[in-house]
Amino acid sequence: MARGKYLSLEEARKTGQLKKKVAPPADRPDPSPPAPARQTETQESAPEPPAQRVDPIEPGPELWRTALAAHGRDARYQWMTHLEFLRYADYTMRFRLKDGQGALLGFINGQRDGLADLLSKMSTAAVKVAVEPPLDDSAEQSRASRTTDAQRLTAEQRNEAMNLPLVRQVADLFDGRVVDVRDEQPSEPREEA
Repeated sequence: MARGKYLSLEEARKTGQLKKKVAPPADRPDPSPPAPARQTETQESAPEPPAQRVDPIEPGPELWRTALAAHGRDARYQWMTHLEFLRYADYTMRFRLKDGQGALLGFINGQRDGLADLLSKMSTAAVKVAVEPPLDDSAEQSRASRTTDAQRLTAEQRNEAMNLPLVRQVADLFDGRVVDVRDEQPSEPREEA
C-alpha cells in the first residue's frame, strides 16, 4: 500500500487489512468483560453512601449531638463543630457560634437552610435554624459599630459634596461618583523668595 493512500472498505476487505468482527456463539459468553463506561461531566463522580439509618429524634440537644456525631467529621459539615446548641422552641433550633468564631457568622448564616434540611431528615419534625453571634466578640461588635458610624458620616459627607454644583458637573461629565470626602487642610502660606 502506498503511503498516504486510503483504501475503501471493499479494497481493505479484499487485501485482508480489514477483519470482520464475529460475535461469540450464543452458548459461550464473551470472555472479556465490557469496558467501564467513561463518566461525563454531567454524571456525578460517585453516589454518596447511604446515610446511616437513624430513628427520628425529637428536636433538641440529643438531635444536635447525633448530627455532630454523624456528620461533624465530614469536611462538608466541619463548620458545624463551631456551633453550640442553645434551645429549641417554635420549630426553631437556636445555636450560638463558639467564642472567637465571629468571622464565620456570614458563612454559617448562608448554610442555615442546608443545616435545617439535614436536621429535619434526622428529626421527627421539620425544623428551622437560627444562629447567634458569639458572646466574646464585643471587640468585633464595637469595631463594627465604629465602622457603621464612620460609614454613615461618610455617606452624609458624600451627599453633601454631591450637592455642590462643581462636583455634580464633574461627576456627570465623567460618569463618576464621590468615593471619599476629607476636611480641607489649612495650607501654610508660602514665602516668596
